[in-house]
Amino acid sequence: MKRTTKQWLSAFLAIVMLLGLLVVPAAAADVVHTFDATQLPTQEAKDVLLTDADFGDESDFFDLTGDVKMKVKSDSDFAIQAVELAKSGGSSINFTVPEGATATAVFDLKTGSKNASKDTAFILRNSEDKAMAKDGTVAADDAAATVDVTYDSAADNNQLKGLTYSDLPAGTYKALCANADNAVRIIKLEVTVSDAAAEPTEEPSTTPTEEPSTTPSEEPSTT
Repeated sequence: MKRTTKQWLSAFLAIVMLLGLLVVPAAAADVVHTFDATQLPTQEAKDVLLTDADFGDESDFFDLTGDVKMKVKSDSDFAIQAVELAKSGGSSINFTVPEGATATAVFDLKTGSKNASKDTAFILRNSEDKAMAKDGTVAADDAAATVDVTYDSAADNNQLKGLTYSDLPAGTYKALCANADNAVRIIKLEVTVSDAAAEPTEEPSTTPTEEPSTTPSEEPSTT
């Protein structure tokens, strides 16, 4: 009986040691990349062109294609309100989701002015020039993926905030104007990258020590 108990104890200790060596996946790390046009330095003129350097610490993540203009508050106040993408996809702000990751992109957009004549549209395309739906899939066609950015006269509002594209797979994306008559403006763009391929971490193993077995001494029999 004593030998059987010792065997069970040894088996239990072996299981505990194996559990200590189990590899536990690390939690996915989210990295947020932000471009906020309102935080750009005040300019000395109107319609100054945005450059890759203007992305600052995010210049390794965001870049430009074509001429993107900084739009000031007024003729006398050159504080930046937004940046303008040229009509008909003439310019873009681009970003790349790395391999093994997905991303959520959130846009705050506006029209050129509080006037219905400046109504415009926005579209997000991948590196194959295919239009993206808001759920991160490729849209059936451009019409299905085009988002209107319009002036709401009742609310006196020409902004569209919180336009969200979720679960964007790895690849390069281009933010573009989808209107042939009027440009679209970006106030802010925030891209959250979730690393789906986070390296697993190994929990430190703890090796329990086997307690010495104690063999009770046999009491002398009394006759």
